[in-house]
Amino acid sequence: MIKAKDIMVKKLITVSKDQPVVSAEKKMVKNSISCVVVTRSKKPIGILTERDIFRDVLVANLDHKKVAIKDVMNKDVPVITGNMDVFDLVKFMKEGFLRRVPVVNNKGELIGIITQTDVVNAVLGLDKELNKKQRTDKAIGDVKRKELYKDLQDMKNIRRRADTGSKELNLLLAGGYPLSSSTLICGEPGSGKTVIAYSFLYNGLLQNECGIYVYSNELVDDIKDGFKSLGYNIDKYEKRKKLFFENVCTKQSENEGLNSCDGFKDLYSIKEFISKVKNSTRGKIRLVVNVVSQTYMFWKPDTVYRFLFELKQYLIENNITALFLVDKGVQEDKDLKSLEQLMDGVIILKTKEEGTIINNYLLVKKMECGKIIPQKYFRFIPTQGKGFVLKGVS
Repeated sequence: MIKAKDIMVKKLITVSKDQPVVSAEKKMVKNSISCVVVTRSKKPIGILTERDIFRDVLVANLDHKKVAIKDVMNKDVPVITGNMDVFDLVKFMKEGFLRRVPVVNNKGELIGIITQTDVVNAVLGLDKELNKKQRTDKAIGDVKRKELYKDLQDMKNIRRRADTGSKELNLLLAGGYPLSSSTLICGEPGSGKTVIAYSFLYNGLLQNECGIYVYSNELVDDIKDGFKSLGYNIDKYEKRKKLFFENVCTKQSENEGLNSCDGFKDLYSIKEFISKVKNSTRGKIRLVVNVVSQTYMFWKPDTVYRFLFELKQYLIENNITALFLVDKGVQEDKDLKSLEQLMDGVIILKTKEEGTIINNYLLVKKMECGKIIPQKYFRFIPTQGKGFVLKGVS
């Protein structure tokens, strides 16, 4: 049977934890790799990826010549031995949502690294060996073969996720929002809906995807300030025509210091704008629609529902992953329940006064991600450079 040592990459690029981040960057560029393993006395103690550098150093405007690798590396790194067979390897990576895993010898020393691609290629070439082995080993039969391919498919699905921008939320959602899915983000004002939206869009920009933000009761300058407050520099993406803003209001006024939408474009203008962006760009698109609650002020609930249903189908057909933001208490309960049933996922945010502090909490009410998600609220903390973190996720 194929073992981890048979498919691992043996040519390793390593760094030490006390080196500056810039030294790891140079090694990644020189060797055309996306990560390096951090070692101490030949033993792996962490992994540093391109995404870690983008998110925790560049986005936070830190000096990569002064920041030490130990301050931004992933420290909790699961490892495997070279003798682990491919069946156990696939299950191990699937259950841990792992894209890569270091391989060690019996002394705990690093001897290789395995990526999802290595595993997929190995399993695709495994049929002949399985057929031969099945005739001599009753332990390997159709049942075990089916289990292997199911685990493999689940593992491959991790790559079919849109990274949320939060390590903890990714863990809850088995890697992120399912691609081409629509997720409802519901909460009262100030609970963190736009923080989730900004993190979602910015993370897509970092991966060379396009982002669209549809809004009404806001000023575009305030939206841009919201991105900046999280340490997200979006100016260059606007200039490169990777990030688009669409205001659906035809008339706005200011009441008590707050902007309100007094006139609304035709609902289907939203779909037309998305289509226009799609036809003018290439690659994946991420969409945030922050006008759902406002549409109920101008149209009947059944009209809004019908439009959202048609829009959702359009997004599926065009491989667009979307978040729909909804203000709690604006719609009737029955309308909100209809929206929850329509969407692939529902995330609830709430605020709670605790002493002299108001804290925010997040609940994943439902998500079609092939994983049982704990039905509990996690502390939601906006964090510059990281978007937000969730406390208590393990």
